Amino acid sequence: MNRTIDLGELIELRRDKVTLDPLDRYKLVTIRMNNKGITQREEKLGSEVSSNSYLAKKGQFLCSKIDARNGAFGILPDYLDGSIVTNDFLTFDVNNDLVLTDFLEFYSNTYAFNQACKNASEGSTNRKRLKVDKFYEIPIPFPEKEVQQKVIAIVNGVSQKNNDIRQLKNQQLEDIDNLLYSTYVDLKRDCPTEKMRIVAPITRRPVEVETEDDYPEMGIRSFGKGTFHKPSLKGIDVGTKKLFYIKSGDLMFSNVFAWEGAIAVATEEDNDRVGSHRFISCVPDHQKVLPHYLCFHFLSPKGMENIRKASPGGAGRNKTLGLTKLENIEVPIPPLDKQREFEELLEKTRQMKAHIAASQQELDELLPALLDKAFKGELV
Repeated sequence: MNRTIDLGELIELRRDKVTLDPLDRYKLVTIRMNNKGITQREEKLGSEVSSNSYLAKKGQFLCSKIDARNGAFGILPDYLDGSIVTNDFLTFDVNNDLVLTDFLEFYSNTYAFNQACKNASEGSTNRKRLKVDKFYEIPIPFPEKEVQQKVIAIVNGVSQKNNDIRQLKNQQLEDIDNLLYSTYVDLKRDCPTEKMRIVAPITRRPVEVETEDDYPEMGIRSFGKGTFHKPSLKGIDVGTKKLFYIKSGDLMFSNVFAWEGAIAVATEEDNDRVGSHRFISCVPDHQKVLPHYLCFHFLSPKGMENIRKASPGGAGRNKTLGLTKLENIEVPIPPLDKQREFEELLEKTRQMKAHIAASQQELDELLPALLDKAFKGELV
């Protein structure tokens, strides 16, 4: 597949300005980065949409001026025909006499095309914009339509198998979560409860900040997705901010986002990292309760209900978890041996999920490799 043609021979910029009716509703689209295609962002009344808007038609090739260098382009699907885009998006008609739409879309997902879009973007680091004249100069493989159709059939076949496997793996993950929750419900049934201040009191370990030292920070992801590491904070930059040490095994809460599941157990890698006063460390009494069981409880529907009740206020940062309210939450305390069995099950399922995620990543990496081979002519 050595024959190429400039992209500008295959597509043509089309700018159909829209006269908006203030009372009509219009679909607005967004182009996701990393080759994830085009989706509907929202619907708005004409009165709520910028007057500097353009019509997008099914089968057009769309890209973001700013994020084309990050893989923000794709073919507009049929269901978004007649959508509205802002001036930040470019819409191109595709010359279907020369190139099949799917063939162009598949090639736009290759590493080579992504790199070409980066080279065709100019400007400062954070505001690079795609230059249409350079975009038009990107060389595109240009085989006969029969070969294009063969490439499309091969890629579609592999994509379908990948999607089938993904659905199967998602079902496996759902089954794992259902097993865990069912086991947890049986575990806590008819067991006594204790207040958090008794079984896992809040513990503060103040940091004496030295201006010359570095302090690695820790963060907590929402929706029960664990902890993450922030860059180190220089002591001289701490200012009046109060820092506290975190130890592995601490049950951690973000006091501003606990209501959306920013709850986790600190890992060995988190040991001796620091957090501001907004991160609450509770230290479980291991003679009464184990941290991973307790974390699972708080991420369960009942646990989240208790956390939300203890986080009064409006949306976002106004919903702050109260320390006294947290200390007074009653938690179910099953026998320790049952908690240990549950934590062992949690670890086994964590390993299973990690294996499923790794195998899915391998499959996701297969498609770009397949595309690369297809456009080198190695598959047809």
